[in-house]
Amino acid sequence: ATSGWGFVFGYNDIDDHYLAITINDVWPRPAADGIGGPFVKIKKHNGRPMAPYIDATNNPFDTITHLDANGYNGTTMTDVPLEYEIKHPYATGTRFQETTMTLIVKDGEVRVMYPSPYEDRGTPINNIRQGNRMTATWTKHLPGYAGGQIGLFTGLCTAV
Repeated sequence: ATSGWGFVFGYNDIDDHYLAITINDVWPRPAADGIGGPFVKIKKHNGRPMAPYIDATNNPFDTITHLDANGYNGTTMTDVPLEYEIKHPYATGTRFQETTMTLIVKDGEVRVMYPSPYEDRGTPINNIRQGNRMTATWTKHLPGYAGGQIGLFTGLCTAV
């Protein structure tokens, strides 16, 4: 089953807010920003109105940063601290485990993260470190951030 959850943050208006989200499936397909799931993303509302069908021509959100199966912002980085995944660890349709998602926003930097799944991925280092690794994405440049309200959301799933 498709699951999505995350934060709405820096909310000042329907056209002035950010999202920190994760999803465990390929939906929506095609993705309006071209980055299909599974992923974790940080996005900013760009002022365009919401439409019944969203594609690349009318997408009301700009993706600031993401982690997916291709890596951090589409590249496999080798200088990521070992505590962070270099690729999104969930296979399409894998169920999220009960976990805690953390959002940190400070001094123009934002980070969203949650513990990676506790499963053996076939390599000795993952057997040892798996419980300590985080699925995360972040940026040190948060354009136009002025603070605001924060909220939670789920999409096609049930919050526990």
